[in-house]
Amino acid sequence: MGAASGEPLAASVRLAWPDEAPNIASLQRRSWAVQWPADLAELMLNAVSLAEMVDTWRQAVEKPPEAAFRVLVATDGQRVVGFATTMPNH
Repeated sequence: MGAASGEPLAASVRLAWPDEAPNIASLQRRSWAVQWPADLAELMLNAVSLAEMVDTWRQAVEKPPEAAFRVLVATDGQRVVGFATTMPNH
């Protein structure tokens, strides 16, 4: 079943799509806001704009820095709920 049948997709992890960069950047910014002490989170959030982060994530998905670099997303249906990157250990 799944998206073709109109039913929501099951929770899964898969390669990210370029148009998911805004979702990834937004999740990262929200995680900074709760992961770090308020003063550090504010510094980090002010140091880079959401637009810059979206561009960086889109670039990472479309043209990764290394051939083996991957951006993964965790989904709940069609909603992105998490992300991770993988790369070789040199």
